[in-house]
Amino acid sequence: MVGDYSVRPVSQPTSYDRGLADRTAWEQWFAGLTGDFQTGAYWWSRQRSLPKPGVCYNPAASQLFVAGCEAARARLAPTDIKRKYDAEYKRGWNAYLGSGGQEQNPLAGSATFEQGQADRTAWEQWFAGLSGDLQAGAYWWSSQRSLPSPGACNNSAASQLFVAGCEAAMSRLTPTDVKRKLSAEYRRGWNEYSGPVVQPQISDPAPNVTQLNSDAQHDPDFGAAARLNSQELKRLIPR
Repeated sequence: MVGDYSVRPVSQPTSYDRGLADRTAWEQWFAGLTGDFQTGAYWWSRQRSLPKPGVCYNPAASQLFVAGCEAARARLAPTDIKRKYDAEYKRGWNAYLGSGGQEQNPLAGSATFEQGQADRTAWEQWFAGLSGDLQAGAYWWSSQRSLPSPGACNNSAASQLFVAGCEAAMSRLTPTDVKRKLSAEYRRGWNEYSGPVVQPQISDPAPNVTQLNSDAQHDPDFGAAARLNSQELKRLIPR
């Protein structure tokens, strides 16, 4: 006697299932990363949904940071397209509950309030040791770096020392700027710096420079860098 066999159709995963599976795969991959590579990946995961996301390559960032950013971008680009055009896929992606529901900020433990203060102190001390064109270039970058489209250090109208100061400041400030953006405690420590600042004598301040200095007094991200000789600024800042 032949047994009675019935064929049961294999159920296909739904868009919701695929979204959840892809999110789980992303979280597992991210959890296996460390150091600057992980920080770069995390940075891109926070940038990708902005109207104008930043770019991975930055000459002041470490190679591992850039590599982690680019790897995350390659992994997330296909899933981001699905999330945008498939509501069920997006619902599955957002339903992920493992490891607290989202990738953990790799700076949460290391980028502390104390570290923010220490790095701000180191920046102010470094800046205080500069002078002339070198200091003017460093100041210029410190005022540019938080703009939506910051200028470039290499300007044909600027002196070599100005460009060198700008590039040196960019190299020093880029890692701290990443931490300020990703860690509220680090940023609070950076902003609550109350140590000594450089106060060069300002003679015959131009209105635009006076405004810069006035604004800087209320901007906790500035400090020593806001107090340059006004004539140097008028002469050196690229236009």
